Amino acid sequence: METIGGPGKQFWVNGRNYGLEGLSDNKLKEAHEWAGEWRTEIMPPIPSCEDHFLHVLAVSDKNDTPPPITKSVEEGVLKGTVVCGHAVLFNCSEEPITSISYNLPDFRLFTHIIIGVKPSTRFAMYESSRIIATAVSTEGGSVRFSVPTDAKGPFSISEN
Repeated sequence: METIGGPGKQFWVNGRNYGLEGLSDNKLKEAHEWAGEWRTEIMPPIPSCEDHFLHVLAVSDKNDTPPPITKSVEEGVLKGTVVCGHAVLFNCSEEPITSISYNLPDFRLFTHIIIGVKPSTRFAMYESSRIIATAVSTEGGSVRFSVPTDAKGPFSISEN
């Protein structure tokens, strides 16, 4: 992880500070009040052809409560997180998911979101052998299930 920015590097990309060329003086002044300054770049410790990153951002005032508790999930081809009552899982394989089983940390969950499923397909979600939810995946290949809060898993989904 590297922090980049500060005077002369507000818009730093590949060894050059691009700035806000082409803006009028008033627009430039206004833009510099909120644009540029600092950013954090996340890079893998060992670069490879494919790297997976998941960032959970929690916005608050500095005097607010602490950020939400998150828990990383790695279940076979699924990688993701559990945060604020939601499980967000990404398919890290080449093929869209048509069925899969997985376990989650013991959190009270309201929603399971799985990205990388077969598009425009009706799915059923099971807890053990009981159907607890059904949903249709989007054209982009994501599906969202609202689940009973007492559901503990193991979970599975399959085309229905």
